[in-house]
Amino acid sequence: MQGITRLACSRNSARFLVERRLLYSTPRITRSELASPSTVLKARALNNAARRNIYTPGSRLPASLSTFQARAYSSSSDVTEDSERPGLFYHPIGNQTFALSFLSEKPTSPDSATVIGLIPEDQGLDAFEENQAFVDLLHDTVKAALIAGIDQDLANDAKQRQEGWLHVRDMRNFPENGRVGDADDILGSVLVQDGKIDGETYERMPSYRTCTTDGPLKLSPSLHEELLDTLKKTHKKESKAKA
Repeated sequence: MQGITRLACSRNSARFLVERRLLYSTPRITRSELASPSTVLKARALNNAARRNIYTPGSRLPASLSTFQARAYSSSSDVTEDSERPGLFYHPIGNQTFALSFLSEKPTSPDSATVIGLIPEDQGLDAFEENQAFVDLLHDTVKAALIAGIDQDLANDAKQRQEGWLHVRDMRNFPENGRVGDADDILGSVLVQDGKIDGETYERMPSYRTCTTDGPLKLSPSLHEELLDTLKKTHKKESKAKA
């Protein structure tokens, strides 16, 4: 397990309230900057982190921040589906910890590539632990989808851009028109030439986070379907290997 993401929240009768951070608009990226997207976005990520409200466990949250949503985690041995986001499941794996997954099938292990991350019941998203195996699978799936050209919206964006780098964004906090968005919401960048995406050039964004105060990752419908298909195949392969 790598990349522990700590998000501030409070506990209220087994429900965890996750406070949504204030949204900050970012300046437009210039054409010259598009030559090296990762370098530019890494710098902006550090910049944004410095001016964003960063909280540690137990710290009080400003009243100005709006409540994102509450989640209830069952202490039973049964899987629980998120009531506000169908298709997102919480699997109890022991030690009052839940494995977050897009599959209803129980993962073969806590570090299965089908597990987005782990959530301790007594801390909730305050101690979300990202699963690097899932992160790698996610980026491999996105790259394969770009090579296959399955996302029509991205293809349309490429036609409009014609040349340069195109960002593949998480949909949970999509930026306003003309804005780049936060670096932790950008999965990666891909080169566009003559209005077409060159999927082989896909470059993951190191600062991308699978879970933020806006919630777990949310891909476009076409990319999500590709991810689901990959997760199902991975679960089948892992189950067979474990048998």
